[in-house]
Amino acid sequence: MKGLGRHAGILLTSFRANILKSNLDADMNDIHNLRLDLKQLFALIKLLKWCKVQLPDGFGESLAVKTLFKLTGIVRDNQLSIAYGQEILPYKTHKELKRKACKNTQQARKQIATALQGIDLDKVQTDLALAFKETTYLKTTDMLYQLKNKIQKDESSIIAELEHNECDYHRIRRRVKEQYYLLTVIKNVLGENINPKIINTKKQQAKALGKWHDWVVFEKNIRNIEVAPDDKIYALLQHKRQNILKNIQIP
Repeated sequence: MKGLGRHAGILLTSFRANILKSNLDADMNDIHNLRLDLKQLFALIKLLKWCKVQLPDGFGESLAVKTLFKLTGIVRDNQLSIAYGQEILPYKTHKELKRKACKNTQQARKQIATALQGIDLDKVQTDLALAFKETTYLKTTDMLYQLKNKIQKDESSIIAELEHNECDYHRIRRRVKEQYYLLTVIKNVLGENINPKIINTKKQQAKALGKWHDWVVFEKNIRNIEVAPDDKIYALLQHKRQNILKNIQIP
């Protein structure tokens, strides 16, 4: 299982490179790449827990990393709101949205700087390396069984939740993304033959639900500004979200 540790090492190296940009004037791509590293690392950490790998003392340091993930999410949401607003909002409304979004982004960046001071990146990397080192003693077949069993149960749970009118699409979005990352690990790291159509379907589902979430956050942001748009804008946003959900194919 050395391949899993190497994969985690690559993600950690990328994370350390991208984390420095989060404290500067990072654009949407910089923030996206940092958050992508973290999402994949969080999925791998869940894999460790599923396989009952003993996590090192002090592993709670990752809570600070999760705080960083939340703050960079605020930056990304406001960056997207400015971009989306430029497409569909009247000039004055977009100007007010941009003013408030820039203010929120500046506050988040200050909090990111503070959060970074509380994160010992060397310790995080050492703790994760020790945890993944434990996977070298696990049989690939055992880990594959654990992974496939958990993913199958999670898929059944998602399907059951979708049958309810009041289902939580935010939670479904997170779970679908996690499935995609883990299926990618099974195929590319553990070497299991996974139908590419399955992985691509999960990727498209995750992408669509991410877009749905972006529009939800955008509407929340424009409802919090003084120069509110008219009802036609809200109707348009609802139409966009409904179309996304209607076209998502989750068997």
